[in-house]
Amino acid sequence: MKILMLVGDDTVRKKLYLLKNFGVIVPIWYDEKDRISRARELMGTGAMFNEAEKAIVFRELDKWSKKDLKKLRQIVEEMKSEKLNIVLDVQDEKRLKEHGFPVDEKHEFRLPKPWEDEKWIRETQELAEELGIHVNTETARVLLNRLGQSKELIYAELYKLSVEKTGEIREEDIFEFTPILKPEGLENFLEMVGRRSRQVVEVLKEILASVEVSLVISGLYSMFRDLLILKLHFPQGEKVNWKVVKKLSTDLKMSTGKVAKFLGFKFKGSSSAVNILDLWEIKEIERALVELQKLEQGIKDGLLEPCVAFHIFMREFVYKG
Repeated sequence: MKILMLVGDDTVRKKLYLLKNFGVIVPIWYDEKDRISRARELMGTGAMFNEAEKAIVFRELDKWSKKDLKKLRQIVEEMKSEKLNIVLDVQDEKRLKEHGFPVDEKHEFRLPKPWEDEKWIRETQELAEELGIHVNTETARVLLNRLGQSKELIYAELYKLSVEKTGEIREEDIFEFTPILKPEGLENFLEMVGRRSRQVVEVLKEILASVEVSLVISGLYSMFRDLLILKLHFPQGEKVNWKVVKKLSTDLKMSTGKVAKFLGFKFKGSSSAVNILDLWEIKEIERALVELQKLEQGIKDGLLEPCVAFHIFMREFVYKG
């Protein structure tokens, strides 16, 4: 018997590792009612398979009760002479160490931290290469903007693109084939507005097709309101550091993440951040807030068509060109 431990929160990399190394994969999930009896039954059939081919994978062991982990540990000990591979899937190995599980090999698969933008981009590019396609840095960034930091969604979308296209996947392919997912899609759209990105015009139609108009208006109004509050309270010329971020967060009762994002505070391991406050003048923000109220009323009264109204708003206040 060979016992492997897969540690971490990167479920995609874990799956790819299993597919690469084993021909037969039999998962046992924590929510299976008869998981212990099924484990005993499956482990007793090890001789029916080539040792290098079969793996019994105990999924999400972090969620198993202490009682069941103890029983599983006993079964593993009883079946140690069988010719099979046992895979222990956990996010944190401490739980298994408490029960004394013997481990022959340990492999770690961890997702990048939320602020490690460059690592997310590299990982997206690596997954694409493994599927036989290529995405450059900007295309990977666009894909992440649309799907959020969900490795499962990113891999599924790259797989779909690898079937529909070959070779280089370009930004226009992402705009054509990849939907904007909410709420991540709306959140990413609002970030693009704050950064005055040219992409807002390109994705606006899809946002309005997938998100209620009232939510888009509410999101924009909240973003501009928070931007104005920070603009009024952040001392001009002040150096941005974590102490400043924390103080503004406390004083203004605004999350540190939001303050950090607006100020362009660069976390360790993240790509170069943009200070959004520097991109906007106070008068511009005030005018945008007034115009959003007019836009909302005009749409409610049936005087304005949402797509046209938002397009004009974006051209006038966000991206001029």
